[in-house]
Amino acid sequence: MNVLLILGGAATLYGLVLSRRQIAQTTPTNPAAAIARKQFAQLTGVAETDVQIVAVEPETWPDASLGISEPGYLYTQVLTPGFRVELRTAGGRAAEYHCDTRGTCKLCPPCTAKMNGSRSSASVIAVPGLSGPGWAR
Repeated sequence: MNVLLILGGAATLYGLVLSRRQIAQTTPTNPAAAIARKQFAQLTGVAETDVQIVAVEPETWPDASLGISEPGYLYTQVLTPGFRVELRTAGGRAAEYHCDTRGTCKLCPPCTAKMNGSRSSASVIAVPGLSGPGWAR
């Protein structure tokens, strides 16, 4: 039996101090990471097993846009708990997804472009039908 003791933003597991990032990663099959992984595999056309979960970090988003607001849309102005999920395919393509705790995950185009060495989000894959609030769901 594993015991995880939370102490002021850090935790101890068998006497080791863990960061918030490590806490999220030690959670068996983080649901947000699993959803993001499946979406990225579908988007890139690779098998889910070829998508590595690089990092899962707890995040409190400033509103329901999950940090990815789009012009012309309104978002509920409430702090939204969730996760920042970093993924990488076996071929080296990287992506960042922003997720809430209810199963909504959105690809972050600017973050993904930056991870892949581009300063512009225009180089990110464009997929017809994935736009507006709740896209990449």
